Amino acid sequence: MVRATIWTVGLFGAGTALTRVLVWPWAEPIVLVALGLALLYVSARSGVRERRARSALSPKEAAV
Repeated sequence: MVRATIWTVGLFGAGTALTRVLVWPWAEPIVLVALGLALLYVSARSGVRERRARSALSPKEAAV
């Protein structure tokens, strides 16, 4: 959760800086779309990781 917060604050901080530097009328919508795509990319990349395969033996069988 902390990682997602850091990414969100960082990306929107960068977006705010870009919209203040670029003063043309379509800068803000383009930056917002780019931020949305960046957040989707980051969230897809840091999704659920695959678990390692467990052994076919149960813990009792493995202890024997």
